[in-house]
Amino acid sequence: MNRTNRFGLARHISASTKRAVRQACGFGCVVCGNPFIQYHHADVAYAEAAAHDADKITLLCGGCHDRVSRGTYSDDMVSEHVAKPYCLTQGPAFADLDYGSIAPHVRFAGSDFEDCAFPVRVHDYGLIKFEKPTEPDAPVRISAFFTNTRGEISLAIAANEVLLMPQNWDATAEGTRLRIWDASRQPSLSLNLVPRQAIEIEKIESLMLGWRFSGDSQALRVTAPGAKGANTFSGMSISGAHVGYQFGAPTLR
Repeated sequence: MNRTNRFGLARHISASTKRAVRQACGFGCVVCGNPFIQYHHADVAYAEAAAHDADKITLLCGGCHDRVSRGTYSDDMVSEHVAKPYCLTQGPAFADLDYGSIAPHVRFAGSDFEDCAFPVRVHDYGLIKFEKPTEPDAPVRISAFFTNTRGEISLAIAANEVLLMPQNWDATAEGTRLRIWDASRQPSLSLNLVPRQAIEIEKIESLMLGWRFSGDSQALRVTAPGAKGANTFSGMSISGAHVGYQFGAPTLR
C-alpha cells in the first residue's frame, strides 16, 4: 500500500482533524450510528485528495465503509447521511454489549465488586445496575449512566446497549474502551467493556446529584454536596451485596 497519494498526502489524519470530524458526526457512523468508526473521504476520494479537510471527511463503521468500497452503497447515499448524520438526527451512537447470563466483574476506580446488583449507587440511581435475565440462557440485564463534570449525562447503558451522547465535547470507541472528554486535556470517563468478563471504570470525573466523583485505576475520591474535602476509597473488594457503595440516602426501599 502506498504511503502517500499522487498529491503526496499521507494517510495519517491529525488528531485535531479527527476530533472535528467526530464532533460533526456525533461520534458514530453517519449511516447507522455505530460508534466503532473509520474515517472516510466523502467529498473526494483519498486518492484524489490534496488535504485532509475535516469538512470533507466523515465517519463510517467498518460494515458501511466496506459497502461503500464494494459499491453497494452509493456516494450519493453517503452524502445524504453526511448532511443528516444518524447520531444528530435519530439518536446517539450505540452498540450492543456482549455479556452472558452472569453479571460481570466490576472494577470501579480501584475497588472490585462481584455479584452486586448496584456496585455504586447515588441516592436511588445506580451508576451501574444488574438485573437477572428474564428468560433462560438470556444475558444479564445491564443499565448504567455516567455524567460529566457539569452533571450532564455523557454515556448510558440501556437494555444492554451503550449510548454515547452527541453533546459530549469528544468521545471515542476503540477496541473495548470508550473514552469521553469534557474539553481539551480533560478526560471525564474511560470505560473498558471486556466481553463476558468485566466492566472497568479506569477514569471518572463526574458530578451527579451534587456528589463529585474523581477516580482513576487506583482510587476513587468522592466529595459530598457542600463538603470541603473528599473521601478516598481504594482497594475494597465487595461480593454478594445488593449495594456496594451507597452515596446519599435512598428514598426508595
